[in-house]
Amino acid sequence: EDCARDLRALLASDAEIDDASGRRALRPGDVAVLCRKSQNAQRVHAALERLGVPVVLAGAGSVFETPAAAHWSRRLCTHSSRIGRAP
Repeated sequence: EDCARDLRALLASDAEIDDASGRRALRPGDVAVLCRKSQNAQRVHAALERLGVPVVLAGAGSVFETPAAAHWSRRLCTHSSRIGRAP
């Protein structure tokens, strides 16, 4: 519930983003909520619907199993292994 209320407040605020066409108001499609468990995602989805916030529940798998997640994991591991080394 708190997450849904916070998102509704954010979308009702004067928040703006910069995109390819310039600065514009934040829209529901600009926001994503990531949950570890599908049960939590379903709760957030239901809460947003109750509050009248346009919402889509997408993805049955884990975001951590995507190619993008593997890519970022490799990059972060490489970066962290370089920390502390002399140049």
